[in-house]
Parts: sequence; structure tokens; C-alpha cells
Amino acid sequence: MVLAACGRAGGGTNPSAPVATTAPVATSERGPPTTSPGVQPVGFDLVAVRVTNADGSVCELCTWRAATSAARQQGLMGVTDLGPADGMVFIYDAPATGRFWMSGTPMPLDIAWFGDDGTFVSAASMAPCLDGPSSACPRYGAEGPYAVALEVPTGDLADLGIGPGSVAAVGTGDGCDTP
Repeated sequence: MVLAACGRAGGGTNPSAPVATTAPVATSERGPPTTSPGVQPVGFDLVAVRVTNADGSVCELCTWRAATSAARQQGLMGVTDLGPADGMVFIYDAPATGRFWMSGTPMPLDIAWFGDDGTFVSAASMAPCLDGPSSACPRYGAEGPYAVALEVPTGDLADLGIGPGSVAAVGTGDGCDTP
């Protein structure tokens, strides 16, 4: 995955250029490509998410889109390989206050919530919850209503500079360029 001007060493040089994606993931940030196949999301399409950070830097991310109730409920459960995406974006038709959980989700994730106007609300790091009943899994909630939630592998929010002052905009259609 090539991330454009996202605060990562070795990122792209054109912050307005769409993300170029290839599989398997191979960037200096994520290490060498994986050789063993993992479980990728199924039934989701790709969409670009542009995050303008407080310092004015712009990140273009390629994400799996979860825009229906069923897709949001499934999320990244069982996923061990994001494939050509940087993460998953959860899109709501109206501001939401529901909490997220990691039941059946083996990848540790960071989540950032954004308000109806795209402004950063809050973020959290979420640990996998694979043992015991799902009712025993911790719930992670935003500090206020949100319309968009962005999940990425743990550590990526900080690496990308996403935090207070960031603003997210979700593209329409397949905003992720593939060679």
C-alpha cells in the first residue's frame, strides 16, 4: 500500500494523488509482503478516505466500506489480512453513539471517530477478544456522536498523524486506484 503524504516515512509525495494499491502489501512501513494467505474481508467494496490532519498534511487511505447495518456488524471479524486496503471505514446515515467491540476480531486495531462534519471526535486502541462469550468483550465508545469510524491496524493512527484537529472525508465509488 502506498500512502500519500501521511506522516509515514517513505510515503508518497503528492498528497492529492489517490492511493495506489497492490497486493500483497509491501511498503517500508509495514515490512515485507506476507507470503502466507490470510483471511481478507468478503462482501465489501473499496473506497478512498481523505484525512486532513491538524498540521495541514493530507492522507489518502484505501479502505473497505461498511455502510449498511449488516456490513457494520460484520466489520473485520475473522480478518487477518486487509489485502489491498489500509483499514475499514464505517459510514452512518445519521450521527451514532453506538460502541464498538472486538469479538472474533484477531487483529488489534485503532479506531478514530469523526462527526457529521468530518471533524475528529476521539480515538481508541482496541484489543482482540477471541476467548469466551462476546458479551465479555470490552466495548469502545466515542466521546461524542459520530458519522464515520475508521479502523486501522494498531499504531497506524499515530503513524498517520490522525488525531485532534483531523478532518475525514469519505469518497464515493471505488476511490482506490489499482495498477
